[in-house]
Amino acid sequence: MSCHYLKLTNVFMEVISDISESFEGEIKFDLLEHFNQTCKPMYKFLDKLQKRKNGVNYTLPAVVIGATMGATGLTIKESKEYVDSLELLPHVLKAMLHDFIHLFATNMLSAFLVIDGRVVTREARFTNVSCGKFVIKSITVNLISDESQLL
Repeated sequence: MSCHYLKLTNVFMEVISDISESFEGEIKFDLLEHFNQTCKPMYKFLDKLQKRKNGVNYTLPAVVIGATMGATGLTIKESKEYVDSLELLPHVLKAMLHDFIHLFATNMLSAFLVIDGRVVTREARFTNVSCGKFVIKSITVNLISDESQLL
């Protein structure tokens, strides 16, 4: 793919050279500005082509997971319902994605502030989380506000 970038850049440099050597003043400025506007979509297309060649990324909807406060501290509830709702994924990918979400959410517990046994923070959110070919729009951990579960 870098070969395409190199070839395109070489062609663009030749065009810039021709414009610079052949024209002066306002005409030169107008041609260079128009040429610049033409280059952007071509590089954007090459970026899109490169991403497609590297593999398809799957954008997944937002994940919301509950957390509870118990005697041992904050714990994450299961995210199995979310993963099961992704019907098109094979079982192996579902298991991997479930493990990733659970681990990621568990690490997000450090964002919660606990003072005198009471959880002050109610929610932690992380956006655009990547896991291999998956991009999750956001992972949110909400504290389930049941006073009986607080220390």
